[in-house]
Amino acid sequence: ITVTSKNLNERNFLMALTSFMVYVGGLLVVVLVPILYPTVGWGITGLVIGMLCLLAMITMPFKVKERYSAPVEKEASLKEVVNCVFTNKYLLVAVLSMIIGSLTDVSTTLQSYFALYCLGGTEWLTPLALATVLPVLLVVLFVPKLITKVDKFWAYITSRILTIVITVAIYFAGYENVVLMIVLVALRAMVAAVWNMVGTLFIADCIEYGQYKTGIRSQGIAFSLKAFVNKLVVALAGAIGMFALSLVGYVEGGVAQSAFTVQGIWALYSLGPAVGATIAVIIMVACYKLRDADIVLMTRCNKGEITHEECEKQLKGRY
Repeated sequence: ITVTSKNLNERNFLMALTSFMVYVGGLLVVVLVPILYPTVGWGITGLVIGMLCLLAMITMPFKVKERYSAPVEKEASLKEVVNCVFTNKYLLVAVLSMIIGSLTDVSTTLQSYFALYCLGGTEWLTPLALATVLPVLLVVLFVPKLITKVDKFWAYITSRILTIVITVAIYFAGYENVVLMIVLVALRAMVAAVWNMVGTLFIADCIEYGQYKTGIRSQGIAFSLKAFVNKLVVALAGAIGMFALSLVGYVEGGVAQSAFTVQGIWALYSLGPAVGATIAVIIMVACYKLRDADIVLMTRCNKGEITHEECEKQLKGRY
């Protein structure tokens, strides 16, 4: 994202637009799959979605034009990659908070189990999925505007804390009142969209910080790390969710579950996201010191608009 435009506001808008379209794609899957697979099976369903993906991507070589040529990064050795990651302390902090904040978010993993054993049937899967996708579409395009008014750090922390509060509210509201529960799940998804997008913008800030401190702009490494972390947390959260399911006594084979197991599934589905989010907030508040105004100064220094000495003087030695 850092090489798509020299304009910070344009980059933020492009990131918001990308997130918006990702959720549109997710919404399309949520709507199409329940319609297609009971009739034509999983194979044809997968083929239809794959063809839609192909149609969406095939226009890229003909319609997308590169307007800004960034300097080509030299291929980094493994040693240089490791050194880049471990010498950029704020990149480490941001990535660590992303990992820990997502490890206990097992609601997606357990959604089908929750629908079947707590709500009484898989027909609830589509309403639950829509509740986690539709509201996000209302939020993501407004995040770039939000972060022009509020420091990214505080937007992240506030949205994380609100996620924790709403998660606890979901648990105490219970799933017996399905409408209220789904409304709260949708509200949580809206708030979570803010910290999810802002977390990616932190990576761009850490790139500016790394260049300011070392003179090396390792944007390829930083965003590759972010992509790796995204895949890592999906795998780990899935594994943790299934392990937690076994701890509450889940029995395979479609048999009736005990009352303890049903309540355990509910607790994991509703409260799980709050645990990691709480730790993520503590890590960020204690260790992440980068603020927007300081990143602007570092960026100006990296571009050669001000000297390192002038930048240090305005930063007052905070970094």
